[in-house]
Amino acid sequence: MAFNKYNLTINTKGRNSENRFINYKSSTDNLATIKTSGYFNDAQDSSPLKIGDLIAVTGSNGSTTLRVATISPNVVTDEFGIAS
Repeated sequence: MAFNKYNLTINTKGRNSENRFINYKSSTDNLATIKTSGYFNDAQDSSPLKIGDLIAVTGSNGSTTLRVATISPNVVTDEFGIAS
C-alpha cells in the first residue's frame, strides 16, 4: 500500500523552532514499509514535516517512534524508539 494522509494526525504544533509530535496509523502497511525512504513524501503536500519531528507509528505488525532525519529530496526517517 502507500502513505495515506488521512491517517496522519499532528498532536501538538510547536512554535516554528520546536519539533512536533505526530501520529500515523496504517492497518495495511508493516513497519518495514513505513520506514522506507520517501514513504512520507506525500505528507509534504498537506502538513509539511520538519527535521526532528517525531512520528508515533502503528503499522500492521507493531508500533515504533520515528524521527524525521531529512526532507530533501525524500522524507527520510530513522527509528527513535523500540518497536513492539
